[in-house]
Amino acid sequence: MEENIRQIKPLSLVGIKPNELVGKIPEFRWIDPNKLFIEEKYQRNISQRSIVLIRKSITDWSWLKMKPPICSVNEDGKIVIIDGQHTAIAGASHPRVKKILIVVVDAKNISERAEAFLGHNKDRIQITSMQMFYASLVAGDPISIKVKSVCDKAKVNICKTQPYKWEVGDTVAIVCIKRLVAEIGEEKSFNVLKILRDARRAPVVQIEITAVKLLLYPKNGISQVNQFDLSTVIMEKDQKEWLGKAQIRSAQQKIKTTDALSIIWKERLQKGISYAGSYQENKSVRR
Repeated sequence: MEENIRQIKPLSLVGIKPNELVGKIPEFRWIDPNKLFIEEKYQRNISQRSIVLIRKSITDWSWLKMKPPICSVNEDGKIVIIDGQHTAIAGASHPRVKKILIVVVDAKNISERAEAFLGHNKDRIQITSMQMFYASLVAGDPISIKVKSVCDKAKVNICKTQPYKWEVGDTVAIVCIKRLVAEIGEEKSFNVLKILRDARRAPVVQIEITAVKLLLYPKNGISQVNQFDLSTVIMEKDQKEWLGKAQIRSAQQKIKTTDALSIIWKERLQKGISYAGSYQENKSVRR
């Protein structure tokens, strides 16, 4: 048996300098999980996949597998979960679980708690880019604040999770939008997103964001595209139709699908726009 057990030993500190310890030493508490709370500003909503996992935890509850949720006391004296809400919900749902063990850390405000949430979850596959974005936003990340401001101005809604039904302006393309803002700035990013919002896209997707950017802000710096005309053209067909055409052109010309889509839209713009059917609808969106 001794051959299969290994004692923990410290690593060499050559080349690194340990930091000063941050925060107070955590404390452990046994608590009724029904008395715990979730801060929705940075925590993710429960998805169908989450419900499946929670139900499995209820049927397979074992103290051997239970990891204590990381919690903190908020400004109102409520104990809020930073990490481990699935465990807490499973415990609250199990009729034989009266209390669970939690670790209470000292996080003085919601920004610190959101930052702690990021620290616990940034390397976990199940945390989506949208959830990470909202946690970064609450933590005060300047890039996320810029992105949110651009989206709000363009009336584009960054969904925390994929909704059952898309509404006009909804998006989960947060990685693409963050890259857009970084590459072309806030004002130009607003123009790109507004065109798609005016085209009543539901959702606003990555391929169309990129295609609009290519048309409005080409590498040569010269664009003759009228933004209202472009939104009108985009609105002529749904996303599946435009994507199908782009994929065919992409295969024929051996170019990226986003490049193909921008070329198709440019060709359509060159044919001219008839506003007889679509003008009033698009005009109402722009108000």
